[in-house]
Amino acid sequence: MGRLDRPAERTLSSDSRRRETSEPSSQIANLLAFERLLAELIAAFVDLPSEHVEGEIATAMRRLLDFLGFDRCGFAEISAADGSVTMLCSVAVDGVEPMSPGPFPEQLQWYVKTMRAGEMVVLRKLPDDLPPEAVAERAYVESTGMRSHLSIPLRVGGRLFGAIGFAAFRDARAWPIELVSRIKTIGEVLVAALARARVEAELHQVRSDLWHADRAASAAALTGSLAHELNQPLAAILSNAQAALRFLDRGESGQREIREILEAIVREDKRAGAVIRGLSALLRREKTQRANVDLADAVGEVLTLMRGELEAQGVRVETHLQENCVTWADKTQLQQIVVNLINNALDAMQPLPRAERRLHITISRDARGAVQEATVALRDSGIGMASEQLASVFTPFRSTKRDGMGLGLSIARAIVEAHDGKIHVSRNEQRGVTFAFSLPAQPGLPERPGIANLVASLQPHARGADPISGPNIWVVDDDAAQREGLARLLIAGGYTVETFASALEFLQRPRTPEAACMLLDVCMPGMTGPELQVRLRVIGLDVPIVFLTGLGDVSTGVEAMKLGANDYLLKPVDDKVLMDTVDRAAASHAFKQVLRRERQVLGLRSRRLSPRERDVMQCVLRGRLNKQIAAELGISEKTVKQHRGRVMEKMEARSLAELVRMCDALAAAAADGEAPIDWASVGDEGERGAGAVDKLAAQSPSNSARRGSVRSRPDTTS
Repeated sequence: MGRLDRPAERTLSSDSRRRETSEPSSQIANLLAFERLLAELIAAFVDLPSEHVEGEIATAMRRLLDFLGFDRCGFAEISAADGSVTMLCSVAVDGVEPMSPGPFPEQLQWYVKTMRAGEMVVLRKLPDDLPPEAVAERAYVESTGMRSHLSIPLRVGGRLFGAIGFAAFRDARAWPIELVSRIKTIGEVLVAALARARVEAELHQVRSDLWHADRAASAAALTGSLAHELNQPLAAILSNAQAALRFLDRGESGQREIREILEAIVREDKRAGAVIRGLSALLRREKTQRANVDLADAVGEVLTLMRGELEAQGVRVETHLQENCVTWADKTQLQQIVVNLINNALDAMQPLPRAERRLHITISRDARGAVQEATVALRDSGIGMASEQLASVFTPFRSTKRDGMGLGLSIARAIVEAHDGKIHVSRNEQRGVTFAFSLPAQPGLPERPGIANLVASLQPHARGADPISGPNIWVVDDDAAQREGLARLLIAGGYTVETFASALEFLQRPRTPEAACMLLDVCMPGMTGPELQVRLRVIGLDVPIVFLTGLGDVSTGVEAMKLGANDYLLKPVDDKVLMDTVDRAAASHAFKQVLRRERQVLGLRSRRLSPRERDVMQCVLRGRLNKQIAAELGISEKTVKQHRGRVMEKMEARSLAELVRMCDALAAAAADGEAPIDWASVGDEGERGAGAVDKLAAQSPSNSARRGSVRSRPDTTS
């Protein structure tokens, strides 16, 4: 296949000059027409989006084919990595088959090798001009009827990037050097546009890889929060399902109750799925998908996902999320920004005491002239930044963290700017910094229930007192679905239940004066479960506590048990384990209450004794005989017998052994540091006779009423 060497170029050029000299006006017209075509093609590729470049190249090839009068032309790209040749586009006149887009036929080995070497191929007469080694090319030319061919290599920055080729099928064509030069000029315009498109695509891929890596790192940091947020709906599902089984076993459930339980299970299943989808969206590597995004919903989902981490670090979050702040954006990428900013705030607040860690998040909609903007701002109470740090905070690979890569904020800025927005940082007046990003606002979405209404719809239904229910149980959990599921399960087990959405609500809201057990969540906003446990000890409220948590923090569990918690269970917990734990806690509490009441009764009985009767009783307890007691106290033996009889009567002891046990109980109460009897609960001081004792004794369950379980309901559980 004859290549265009220098002698051939000179011969072709002299022939062309002789023809063109005879027609100077035609030559000038052709030159002007070509210059117009070149200018139009250059203008078409200026500011052309990279995704439209290949389509515009096909259009330019069609115009060039019509202008030059050839039969077929094609544009191929040569890979710098492996030298593979790919046909990007090919156009042809009617009756001629264009080449198929895709990999160039490798069987044309000589031609492909020549293209990869960056050599020009000029074939005026086919198949005569083909070299002997071009066996496959000769067969191809004979089968297609190709008469002439021209192939021009195209370089960008010294690198071979592609080639442009022309073929004639109707008659043989000459390839004058002036024509080759003009075609090469147009080819360079096309290949420069293609190179720019490829660079932009590579940059986009690199940016996408960085964003994906950042999302993966953020997701890894959210592992604990993810476990917590998944355990909450799973625990609610388990509690509701097991409650339904218990209701069915008792044969007391109606269709309405079962329907409510099933609806709760479906709702919590969808909630768990939403958590998984939220994490999956952060991890997926996919093309940007933009849609109308309500920023309040997007930020709310992030706060739900990160709630466990925020609570574990003691950060109190204050939010003011204006609804219907809508922007046209990729929701996952916006949430990625919020996750990064929250993680940065957590790092900045780490050196502070837990009580001083505050994060304030606002979403607002503002008008900047004729343009509406939706703004998300995160203000932390952290250690802040120096002026030089603020100036370079968005610069890649610059980080204030010891182990940071310095890419999170640069990626955040890239995402915001890709959405035609702006992001900035400023120092707060007192302490910390505020990061805020603004995006173009869209018209509001249709009105819909807010987040608060959604949470309110999950509150447990008001329940009347069950006449066969046993002791009362307090449930304190900030998750509405979990409270509802636990309440159903405990009611199905025969208990009465009171639920509280937070520790503060428990302390402030009226409640029954006493409960057999408290189910207490560990991580709650405002005041955590362990903090409430300490508060109850301070105010002297003695109730067995069973902790429920979605985060298996060993140190927290050990500390809770040291402070007197009965148990520490991980969500979701099996109903039998939970009910057995509650039964044991309630039984232990009931036994303590019975013991306390009996000690109080004994204390009241002992207070009925006169000083002389007490002296006699002390001597009796020491094993003294009546004669010895009389001598010790200086009274007659007959008087000793009278006092001894009144001691047995007032203490209601039927034998000396029983009197000894009573006195031992009183001594144990004193050793335990039990509070003295509250006389206001049994009557005025003037009633400290038999009536007061009878009144207090009536409040204490009789010995015959004691059971292994304190429930006054039929025990229908397994």
